[in-house]
Amino acid sequence: MLQAHPDIKVLYASNDMMAAGALLAAKGAGKDVKIIGTDGLPGPAGGIEAVAKGDWAATFTYPTGAKEAIEMSKKILVDCASSVEPTVTVDTTAITAENAKQLSGK
Repeated sequence: MLQAHPDIKVLYASNDMMAAGALLAAKGAGKDVKIIGTDGLPGPAGGIEAVAKGDWAATFTYPTGAKEAIEMSKKILVDCASSVEPTVTVDTTAITAENAKQLSGK
């Protein structure tokens, strides 16, 4: 991607591991690219720490929606609902330089 688009300024990754790999690739290519991840994982290898250290511009939590999926399944299978909401929205949090250190506990 970096070779095909040498003027790239921002890279969005579908998960924190991809974002970590993108950072390594950008550094290896000598490119200054803003990295945005998705997962917002805690811990030393997670996205929150990467943002707190300044390695990435941001990441976003990506909740599984398990609670909402179980509630919808119950409506369909137990309550025999004839219809359910077609869209389920789960809360996400933007993790940026402004809140990353607080969220990482540092």
